[in-house]
Amino acid sequence: MSLQERTKLHGNDDFEAAEEILGYVQDNTVHCEETLFIALFQHYGKAHLVDKAVELFHSMTCFNRVRTRQSLNSLLNVHVDNDRFLFEKDEWEQACKVFEEMLETKVEPSVVTFNSLIGYLCRNGELDKAKGVLEDMIKKGKRPNAVTYALLMEGLCLIGEHDEAKKMTFDMEYRGCKPTVVNFGVLMTDLVKRGKIEEAKSLVHEMKKRHFN
Repeated sequence: MSLQERTKLHGNDDFEAAEEILGYVQDNTVHCEETLFIALFQHYGKAHLVDKAVELFHSMTCFNRVRTRQSLNSLLNVHVDNDRFLFEKDEWEQACKVFEEMLETKVEPSVVTFNSLIGYLCRNGELDKAKGVLEDMIKKGKRPNAVTYALLMEGLCLIGEHDEAKKMTFDMEYRGCKPTVVNFGVLMTDLVKRGKIEEAKSLVHEMKKRHFN
């Protein structure tokens, strides 16, 4: 039985056994794949033990494992999945530290990474911070995609900034990202929820002009 299989046997409440396995791996210089650590990040995340996931991430080098974008993204996802708990504890800074860690280790955040953080912020109504991440993303040479803008548009609709959400379709085009059916779908859903049927019909006509199916 592999180390990963042995780790999967333990429930969320039984982390002592998993840590015992890690101790054995470290003491005996046993080679293990990065996927083992990612599985443990997810395990800790499900139990809302974000601090333990961060601690394990920082100790990966002790196991002669290089931390790649995959493990960094996984750790960020733990923060995203635990967004409710992080905001309750006022620990937004933890998610930012993951980005700092990426830069320090010269592992560049991907567009998916930025989108995860933007979505995390938008779901919590932190639009100013989300827009700040968008600007950082552009400064670091990462090109926002339609999903990036759709997440921001959803966040704007969530806080009642409907006109600003619509304006974002023009902003994204100005930045070289053509709106897709995903972006118009966000606007359509918002209009229907608010009972703006005529405006929704107008949006359908605009989508037809753009040859969306």
